[in-house]
Amino acid sequence: EPGTSRTAAEIVAVARGLASAGAALHAAGVMHGDLYAHNTLFRSAAVATALPRAPAATTPHANKPAAKLSDFGAAFFYPPGSSVGRELERTEARAYGVMLEEMVGAHDGATAGDAGLTVAAVAAIAAECVGPRGGRPAFADIAAALASLKGCEG
Repeated sequence: EPGTSRTAAEIVAVARGLASAGAALHAAGVMHGDLYAHNTLFRSAAVATALPRAPAATTPHANKPAAKLSDFGAAFFYPPGSSVGRELERTEARAYGVMLEEMVGAHDGATAGDAGLTVAAVAAIAAECVGPRGGRPAFADIAAALASLKGCEG
């Protein structure tokens, strides 16, 4: 959403969640077909900060995702593990990369701790995703790269 800023932790949480969803979908031979920000329901930072400070087991929102993928109207199936499936995944990786670029562009600018390095790492993943078709990563590889980022659990 224009005018919205996001922390490094929010950017990474959304990126991780959507990469994991993309990995699961493509492993099953499903292409979302329209994986962009306008089809992503973002959890409001205001809601997250207003949550009660109770242990995770007793906080109803503690395990809620940072975002949810929506609108599967353009989704379709393909044979999992097929060469056509890999080409379709490369197409979807580009859309995901565009969304990452938009989120990085909305970074709040904070550089405390590893925030600046983290956002730079997400930007590098985005660049890979929108780069030449043959070099675009699979969603499983994107998810693994994002999982390796440290200091973004908050």
